[in-house]
Formats: sequence, C-alpha cells, structure tokens
Amino acid sequence: MDTKKKAKQNGAYVETERFLREYYRNLKQKLGYNPGFTEEERISWKGKIRNKALELLKLPENGKTPGETDLIWTKQREGYRVEKHIIYPEPFSAVPFLVLIPDDAKNIPAVLCISGSSGTKELLANEPELDGKPTPNKHPYHNRMAWHFVQAGYAAVAVENPGVGELKAEEDGIWDDRSDFSARMLMMGRNYVGISVHQKLCILEWMKKTGFMDSSRIAVSAHSLGAEPAAYLGIISDDIKAVIYNDFSGNRLNRKVALKKDQPIGGYWHEIPDMFEWFTYVDMLAAMSPKPLLLTEGGVTEDLDKIRGSYEQDRSSENLEIHYYRKYRNPKDRLHEYEKLPDDLTMAEYFEYANIDAANHFFKEYHAIPWLDRIFGK
Repeated sequence: MDTKKKAKQNGAYVETERFLREYYRNLKQKLGYNPGFTEEERISWKGKIRNKALELLKLPENGKTPGETDLIWTKQREGYRVEKHIIYPEPFSAVPFLVLIPDDAKNIPAVLCISGSSGTKELLANEPELDGKPTPNKHPYHNRMAWHFVQAGYAAVAVENPGVGELKAEEDGIWDDRSDFSARMLMMGRNYVGISVHQKLCILEWMKKTGFMDSSRIAVSAHSLGAEPAAYLGIISDDIKAVIYNDFSGNRLNRKVALKKDQPIGGYWHEIPDMFEWFTYVDMLAAMSPKPLLLTEGGVTEDLDKIRGSYEQDRSSENLEIHYYRKYRNPKDRLHEYEKLPDDLTMAEYFEYANIDAANHFFKEYHAIPWLDRIFGK
C-alpha cells in the first residue's frame, strides 16, 4: 500500500508541512480563554497569563527598568513643545524617543504611542523625517498618533519599534535587517517582542517621574506591529491604565492553517517561542478585563466575542469598545460571519473572511481620542 494512503488511514501525514498544519489546527492553548471559568478560576487564569507572559518575553536577567534619560533637545511648536530623549534600557542599548508636551502642562494624562511596522517616531510626532525625505507612509495624517494626542491635551511619547527609524542600521533595509537580527535573537533565547516591551517599560518608568504626567492616567496606544508589545504591556504592567489596540483581532494559528503555503504571514519578529502552546493574542486581550480596552479595527467576530464575553463576566462591558473597519461596520457586509475558515486561502480571501480592509489599515484617531477622553474623564 502507498505510504501516504496508509498514513492517512491512521489520521497522519507523511509530509512534515501537512503534519504541522494539523498540529496547528488541533493545538489547544493551556491558558486559553474559557467562558465556563468560575470567578475564582478566572482570577487564577489571569494571574497565570500574566506570569507566563513575563516568562515568554525573556526580559533582561537583571529585571531592571531604568527610568533615567539624556535630554538631547527641546523645540517649541504651536501650543506644545517637543523634547528628544535617549533612554538606556540595558547594557549596550540606547533608545531615542520624542515627547510632545502641551504648553503649561500640569498633572495631565499621558499616552505611550508605539508606531506600526515601519513608522518612525518622527511620523508619530508630525516631525520631519531624519533623512530629509517625505515620509513614505501611506496614511501620514492618521498615523501622526502622538500629534493627535497632544492636540487633544495629552502628553504623548512617540517611540519606534526595534530596528526602525533611528534604531535601524543606516546601511540596511528595514525588512532584511529586522529578519536577520530577529532570527539571531531567537537562537540566543530572546525575542523581538520582548526587546520591544522592555524598552517601553523603561520609558514608562521615566514617564511616571516627569512630574507633569498624571501617573494614574497613562495609556498605551499602538498601531499594527506595535499592538503586540501593547498587548503584553497591558497584561504585565499595572501602570498602564488603558490600552488602544489599533489592529484587527483574530487567532493567528487559525490564519496559519487557512492560508495557502505560499502566502506570507509575517517575519521572525512576530515569533515568541512557546507562546501559542499557552495562549493567543485573543486570549491575552480577554484576560485584560476589566482594564479599559479599545479595539479599532474589528476582526474575526467569533474571536471578538470571546473578548466581549470576558468583559461581560467581569461586569465591565463599559470598559471595552470595539469598532470594525468602516467597510465592515454593517453586519450585513460581513459576508462570512461565524463560518469556518476553509484551507488554502489567499491573503486577500482571508482578509474578507476576517473582516479586514487592508487598504485602510491606519491609526483611528477619531475612535481613540473620544474613547480615552471618556475613560480618563477629560
């Protein structure tokens, strides 16, 4: 008998790629969201998610989050000033960031703003790009995240993802450079998201010491790639009081299974060893309850329902707000609601199943600012 037929009779596959697809399909997260949890079990589950998140991030062994910076320059803009600082998260590491401070700021709420995949801190702050060229960003007005917040009266910190902007070697391209060092970090037992989270934790320590930022009203706001460290920050940091998650939500393992083999799904910089054995980002967002959470780009409704269910169980539904892309705002336009994802989808087909309008993937300031005003009582 043919080996493939014999293997299939036993529910197995000779081809490693086929085996792995079924492995992903059937993997049950050990700390996955369970709507049947008792109140005591929910409390325990959230604690376990937090502890496992800290373990997976592989933060520096000394565990320190220094909050001291060097001030590089200050520039006055209309109604606010911009400061450039450098912080030193761990030996050999220096991370520049920008701070936008309203004139006469005193005890005001603050937002830690994290850019998308290739967005610079200059883009976030509406400052000129350091290379002197126009920004290549497709949605520069919307993605001026920190600028939008300072216009609304918030202190706003603008920071890049590792390997982006000033954090990129000048001679390298973003994608090849980030792929290379992300792979080397994985081999050395660390990961890209963990490096990013630690840098933001150090900046957060600085924010708490400024004197003009209200440490009881600090939010993290992130777009696209930045949403990954933002989710972890929301879980592990009690100093983060609200999370603005500007990306679609959906189970990434389900996407891995559904896409054709030749479809891109992201680089090494997304990978955190062992994470999906324990939980997905959907589970993390569900475990964030009752912390205020805004999701601005919808996603897979079945997964969003899990997050809603968790907030309902905590009787904190008022702390969760979910918006779909405008294209999918009306339920009748979500053509595959609650359908099982088929195999061998193209990315464009997956986007339709997951209610994603990729052409309009940008920071939704028109959702974020009114929501945070309500949460922080502005």
